[in-house]
Amino acid sequence: MILLPGLDRQLNYLLKNIDPTDKSIIIFGSGCEEIAKRLFIYSGNKVEIIVEDYDSLMNSRLQIQNHDEIRVRVMGFEHTDFNKDQFDLVYCQASIIGSRRKGMIKEIKRILKTSGIFCLGEITKLQNELPTFVTNIFDTSDIDPILYTEAEDFYTKYGFGKMGSKNLSDSLSDYYSVTLDKLEDSKRNMEKNELSYYKKLLNQISHESNVYLNQGGEKYIGFKVMIFRKSQD
Repeated sequence: MILLPGLDRQLNYLLKNIDPTDKSIIIFGSGCEEIAKRLFIYSGNKVEIIVEDYDSLMNSRLQIQNHDEIRVRVMGFEHTDFNKDQFDLVYCQASIIGSRRKGMIKEIKRILKTSGIFCLGEITKLQNELPTFVTNIFDTSDIDPILYTEAEDFYTKYGFGKMGSKNLSDSLSDYYSVTLDKLEDSKRNMEKNELSYYKKLLNQISHESNVYLNQGGEKYIGFKVMIFRKSQD
């Protein structure tokens, strides 16, 4: 199971609409190991994953043991080490967020071949005016959400042509429910020092999940998958 907003449904939407055979693929973000494994099966090519911190790197390497066809490396999302026009497909699932969005988009465009495919899933806001308990979640997680109805237009301004999109907002309920269950399992299996080290993160995840599930977050928080093609420079 892919434990990211959008769950397996973003990848399924991509595979329904795009044939990844023989494509060179890069994935931005942690927690994407199962995505990489499936994309390798469909593409037949090695898959790159980039993450931005050492903990994510170590966790990813544990998840892809015995999968030499997948390589994970630490890089800044706004400034990677890859060549211009290197990849046929860039995949991002809930990894383009916050004030750094524009820098990330420019870098994705740089490393993506002309006519290459850009598939992303984004947490969005469903209303312009948000209550404080929702804005607090976004601020804590460094999420600067685009209004759901304006998401495609935001990316077309950067030289991407829209190929398709789908509303996956209804997947968030399952995502947050599963996240809470796994969080409780993790707490039971953690040593005392681990609980202390991850206390802030665990509390943040728990709070965000409970806000969505129990305080009406579904009225304000959405998720959209979009597929674009890079236009001629």
